[in-house]
Amino acid sequence: MGKALIIGCGGVASVTIHKCCQNSDVFEEIMIASRTKSKCDALKAKLKAGLGRDVALDVNVDPAILGGLVVQVGSRMIDSSIRTKLGAMAQAMKG
Repeated sequence: MGKALIIGCGGVASVTIHKCCQNSDVFEEIMIASRTKSKCDALKAKLKAGLGRDVALDVNVDPAILGGLVVQVGSRMIDSSIRTKLGAMAQAMKG
């Protein structure tokens, strides 16, 4: 079973979270990291209404979050967070 860390609660993130919830056989754990708890709470209510069941989300609020997605399925980790991409660009610019 996989885990997903979704950074942000905007339009693209909410679609991603909804798709992960629909595929609960693949994603057993979903964590949302956002700058505002109210967006996470609203998304959780929307998921409950859309899926017809309660969704357990682990929410982490951090005002410094930029955005992106980190997914772990089995031993494979996919990190496409903006922080990681900016770090890679900064490293590449150093030469």
